[in-house]
Amino acid sequence: KINVVCAANQIGKSSVAIRRVIANATEPKRWKRLWKMDKAPSMSWYFYPDQETKGREFETKWREGLPSGTMENDPQYGGGGMPRTAGTKLPGIKFNSGANLFFMTYSQDAKAMQASTVYEITADEELPLHLYDELIMRLTRTRGFFNAVFTPTLNQAFWREVFETNRRLPLAFKRQVSMYDCL
Repeated sequence: KINVVCAANQIGKSSVAIRRVIANATEPKRWKRLWKMDKAPSMSWYFYPDQETKGREFETKWREGLPSGTMENDPQYGGGGMPRTAGTKLPGIKFNSGANLFFMTYSQDAKAMQASTVYEITADEELPLHLYDELIMRLTRTRGFFNAVFTPTLNQAFWREVFETNRRLPLAFKRQVSMYDCL
């Protein structure tokens, strides 16, 4: 239920996380296996540090991973940006499968994350620890998944202990990947 990848820069962490989210939103076989249900997960969250990073990543990595051309309208794999109101940033992706992905940022107040039932949360870049408890609580009803992919830059003892001492998140799926490993 908890997957954490700590790796060097520029080796594909974000691209892998994005592909996972898209597959989980569009593949009915995954819904049955992961959540024991026949319908799409109604709400997933994908976190970025800030709005600028979110916009840049959407225009590059997400556009590469999302269906394009005639596949944009495919009933299973298609989907696009959610309607925006004037002056707002892209809130997420509404997949034709029925899954909804909302883009969130670490700069949001934890109170803005309350009262939501979420099936999957992905943290892209190191999650500030003050948000962790609130995010994990959002997954309890759905028995949802928490994924984090990052290069450690914030010097948070919690994430160091996850990998180096195994005192934190001992049952999580964890991988440390170096540039050397990628050769």
